[in-house]
Amino acid sequence: MPSEGSTIYSQGFNFGSFVLHGVDNRTDQYTCSVTLYEVLAEARNCPTFKLFLNYNALNPEDIGFGKGWAFNLSRYQHRQGRTISLVTGEQYRVYDSASSVSQTKSSKASA
Repeated sequence: MPSEGSTIYSQGFNFGSFVLHGVDNRTDQYTCSVTLYEVLAEARNCPTFKLFLNYNALNPEDIGFGKGWAFNLSRYQHRQGRTISLVTGEQYRVYDSASSVSQTKSSKASA
């Protein structure tokens, strides 16, 4: 918590583009996307990177921000189901043995 003498201030809230939200006409579902971080390609000599926090009412997971909120990053769940979930919505189940690792494609997650 900041002390009285050191307050945190941001000009970011003066721009409407850092939060995109609304109801999808195709699904009648409310979605929201908050831009958290963006770095241009020139800064790192690689592709532009944008970090978003997205809300999807159909996502039952809670990664610490409440049910339905998730980052726009691929992830591997090693404790529950050993599943790789790509940012594109594809999911793969991973099977391993003492000598090899294999994968099978799961159904595409609804977005």
